[in-house]
Amino acid sequence: MIATSMKFVVPQERGTEVLRTLRSLLGPTKAEAGCVRCEIYRDALDDDIYLYLEEWGSREQLERHIRSAHYRRLLAIMELASEKPEVRYDTVSERQGFELVEKIRSTSPSRAR
Repeated sequence: MIATSMKFVVPQERGTEVLRTLRSLLGPTKAEAGCVRCEIYRDALDDDIYLYLEEWGSREQLERHIRSAHYRRLLAIMELASEKPEVRYDTVSERQGFELVEKIRSTSPSRAR
């Protein structure tokens, strides 16, 4: 699995336009083969910061997405950023949930009570 994250700092006067464009990408991106997740978040303390997340089942599916018209629109948003966007592509080989916390806390000799 490939997890992508893009953090944008956008001038306040462009915020509505950026959010509208990001929202318009959600449906088409989620409909693409291999898309596991596509979400948008806005920073709770700074309305100028947006976080756009995607997860893809394989590298091939991500590469097809990067070549798509949807992704071109995402690149255009990056051009509106007032700072260089933070873009990450992380390969995930394993995913665990809360069971990891339970396992660690139940076997740890220094477990806080």
